[in-house]
Amino acid sequence: MLDNLLFFLVFISQILLISYYFPQKVKRRTRYVFDNYPPKNYPKLYPKPLAAYEKGLRNFMAINHLILVLGFVLLAFYAMLSAEHPANKKVAEGLPIFFGLCQFVPFFLMEISGFKQVKLMRAANVSSTRKAELNPRHLFDFVSPVLVIATIVIYLAFILVELLLKEFSSGDTLVRISATILCNLLLGGILYWNLYGKKLDPYQSYQDRNRQIGFTIRSMFYISIALSLYLMALKTIAVFHLEHLEVILNSLYFQLIGAFSIFTTLRILDVRDINFDVYKKQDSAS
Repeated sequence: MLDNLLFFLVFISQILLISYYFPQKVKRRTRYVFDNYPPKNYPKLYPKPLAAYEKGLRNFMAINHLILVLGFVLLAFYAMLSAEHPANKKVAEGLPIFFGLCQFVPFFLMEISGFKQVKLMRAANVSSTRKAELNPRHLFDFVSPVLVIATIVIYLAFILVELLLKEFSSGDTLVRISATILCNLLLGGILYWNLYGKKLDPYQSYQDRNRQIGFTIRSMFYISIALSLYLMALKTIAVFHLEHLEVILNSLYFQLIGAFSIFTTLRILDVRDINFDVYKKQDSAS
């Protein structure tokens, strides 16, 4: 009973945090840009009419509202399901994962929209002048060696835990280790692309781009650490036969990922720190 009550509180937190609080933060951030940097004065920022962006924001909020309702429906479903199962038994442990993936859909669509946005900006950029960045970027320009070492050590600890405790819990150790290797390779690919890939936004200032690259690179290491710790926690739960707590851990993990990937982005990449002068209308004299 206590475990179910704890899960209800944790899952409600997941619903409200990712599908209400974060979207509201995104909405306020977007409205701030619309109000303070209008198309009339910053035409390079708007390759499409403002109405298209207003519609996109409304759709983003509408999808989040639907997912918010879905979350409470799933919570009611879990309540009915758990009432039919004995205590200390796993019940719908994948529910927070399924719902968490649903919650990230509107943010994923927002990222796709962002890529389309910069593609239109590149197409609209008729300037023949291209500014090359002469200073090559290096990994340790953006991330501390301590963080890199910590990520490697924690991942090796995860592998060690998997190998040492494989006889005490069910599950395919090799599959989990292989999956994490693939995941880390994917994170490494994203890191490499951000570090050495071409500039997407043709107008973005050097300082803004470096700040964005730095945040993305650090994010890859933090995500890797979070994944290793999460899987070690799952292994520990299995070893001590506490599988009924897995559903709570899954929900907390998604909230952690959401808090870092969304909230930290909004906080560190503060819209008030962005140089919007690069999107201003050029004087006719220039």
